[in-house]
Amino acid sequence: LLGNDARTVTRIKTPETFFATLDELGIAYPATQTERPANRTGWVAKRRGGAGGSHIGQDADASDVYYQELVSGRTVSALFVANGQNVRVLGLSEQWTAPAPGKPWRYGGAVCPATVPDSTAAQMERATLGVAKVFGLKGLASADFELTETEIYLLEINPRPGATLDIYACANQPPLALHLDALANRALPEKQPAIEGAAAAAIVFAPETLVIPHDTAWPTWTADRPKPGERIDKQRPICTVVARAGDVAEARNLAETRQASILAKIQNTH
Repeated sequence: LLGNDARTVTRIKTPETFFATLDELGIAYPATQTERPANRTGWVAKRRGGAGGSHIGQDADASDVYYQELVSGRTVSALFVANGQNVRVLGLSEQWTAPAPGKPWRYGGAVCPATVPDSTAAQMERATLGVAKVFGLKGLASADFELTETEIYLLEINPRPGATLDIYACANQPPLALHLDALANRALPEKQPAIEGAAAAAIVFAPETLVIPHDTAWPTWTADRPKPGERIDKQRPICTVVARAGDVAEARNLAETRQASILAKIQNTH
């Protein structure tokens, strides 16, 4: 895989190392600890190295989790590209969840561009740059923030191309091309790639166990498609749908309409 090596990924996904670095840089984050809180109310357990939100819960007691204070706000992700020394934020997207039994914070989808004040965007970019430099990140990665009315909290850095990659495919500079340029030590883009309108991507989850029909015709706006005849267990992802529109509300609505369309298409064959 072209990107950050195993040592870098391990360092940035180790809570003790990551949050100590945020302390040194003066970057705010929700109260975090490795010891189980005496009172679990208002805390969530996160698996070390977990991704996608499905690993987040309130009842975990395993040895591979850490605990973080639950903060309510807007979840905004910054997609960025780095070359080990510098960083260019490519765009901001707002995420939403697709709750399931036992998985209340499961990742559901994202839409860009996220509307935030210029001062907030600048603070997010400074935090991203600071962390990326310390860990020597290279290639595409994303930084997840929780924005409250009074604070900007950095939750984690995903040192790899993330789930929001699909919504930036319409940019005038393809993200994966920027990923390869950064790894080859070519110059980072001078400014954010231009995106016309808005784009959204959402995951389609199986409401019950399904088998994908062999004659399924997948629309061009689907990605991560399963194999013909593949069994999809209940609450597992079937595919991703992508939508582009004039504004973020239209893009998200279209993505959700396409989610329903895919489910109806598959369920009608059972």
